[in-house]
Amino acid sequence: MLSTSYVAVFRDINFKVFRKLLIKIKLTSITIDIDSSVVNVEGHQEGTAKGYNPKKLANLCYNIQFAFCDELKAYITGFVRSGNTYTANGAAEMTKEIVANIKKDDLEIMFRTDSGYFDEEIIETIESLGCKCLIKGKVYPTLASQVTDPLILYIKGEEAGKRLSFLQT
Repeated sequence: MLSTSYVAVFRDINFKVFRKLLIKIKLTSITIDIDSSVVNVEGHQEGTAKGYNPKKLANLCYNIQFAFCDELKAYITGFVRSGNTYTANGAAEMTKEIVANIKKDDLEIMFRTDSGYFDEEIIETIESLGCKCLIKGKVYPTLASQVTDPLILYIKGEEAGKRLSFLQT
């Protein structure tokens, strides 16, 4: 297993490469998608646990959280978590790390997530860093009734027959 110092070195290298891409392409705004995915395992690997696993119910798995830049189709950062980790756990810290490593005055960043990241701490973190966020989810009357702030854009729509809503700050 890699020590945490090696992991930090790899993360630093990845951020340096991503910053160079941003400088070379001269983007003034980017959209960063944050999501998580389950990776099934067989056996008893370290750090696995039973968690949300739609493909193999009750199977041990990892829950990987990652961030990609939509415009560059490039991986920014991510980490492996135990299979029983809640989707949004660690997302606020991840956004802080991303902004600390790539934000420049002339770069506008929008974080895009699904409803699993609809969390006050995450939204407040993104906004406090001077970034925007867009959260996609199903239209629930309780959610729609909560959108009263005039600075939040609430968009209703349909995709593949599902009623969806978007919250954008």
